[in-house]
Formats: sequence, C-alpha cells, structure tokens
Amino acid sequence: MKKLFYLCLLVLTFSCDSDDGDTTIDTSQIVGEWTLNAIDISRVTVDGVDMTDLLLSEMNDEEIDDSFDDLEESTFNFMSDNTVTITGSEGDLVTYSINGSTLTIDELIFDIISLNGNKMVLEMDFLSMMDDAFDDMDDDSDDMFGDFGDMEIITEWHFSKN
Repeated sequence: MKKLFYLCLLVLTFSCDSDDGDTTIDTSQIVGEWTLNAIDISRVTVDGVDMTDLLLSEMNDEEIDDSFDDLEESTFNFMSDNTVTITGSEGDLVTYSINGSTLTIDELIFDIISLNGNKMVLEMDFLSMMDDAFDDMDDDSDDMFGDFGDMEIITEWHFSKN
C-alpha cells in the first residue's frame, strides 16, 4: 500500500507540472503610450530565504509607496523604431529592445510577465539594478552602499495603455 501511495504521488507530481514552455508573448503590442500605475514589491530574499512577509510587515503602505513615488504615473511612449520617451521624470528618450520575454529599457532589464492590448506587467530585481548602477562608482561605494549580491527585491511594474 505504501508503494502504491508513492507511485501515485510520483505520477501526480509529473502530471501536474504545467511548464510546457509555450508562453509566447506578442511583443508587437508594446508600441504605444503606457502609464506606470504602480510598482509593487512581490518578493524579497536574503541568502535565498524568502523574507517578503517580514519586510512588508515592517513597512507600512505609505513607506512602500514613497519608495517609488517619483516613478509612478510616468508615461512610457514606446515607438516602433525601438526608442521610448519616458515622461514624468525628465522626459528622456532612450532605446529599448525585446529578446523573448526580456525587455531592456536603456540599462534596465525586465521580465515581461504579461502584455496585452491594454495592460502590461513587468518584473525586475530592483537591488540588482541598484548594484549595477553603483558598479560605475569607485571602490569606496561598496562601503557606503553594501553588497547587494546576497539579497534580491523583486518588483512588479503595472502599466495601463493610454
């Protein structure tokens, strides 16, 4: 009976694996004007340990919102020539590229979670982006900002099409 249970568990494990690798995203829908509605912290890990609930319980909603206030309500106008104008910050014109489900805007790298005619959700490791930004500074910057290598803060960026 015990062997039958393990056999059923094994079959169930493999039959429920729905990773069929067929998650094609129609990236042609990115062209147009998008408003960044919200940036949410979706996962925080330290040395591979999930610390999301602890971090979010220590911060109130206002503190989380304040972290990204300068970016939210920005407008990203993606053009067919692989340039994007970002307004709300400084109105920068930068390039973007898409490779599979990866969107690179200037030096920022996002995973495209969903994209349709009116909604886009992107995901980015925020601390990895910060760590890359500090790589260009001198060696004393590590003392000031610490090493982000053992920690990740995954953020979800929610857009609506204008």
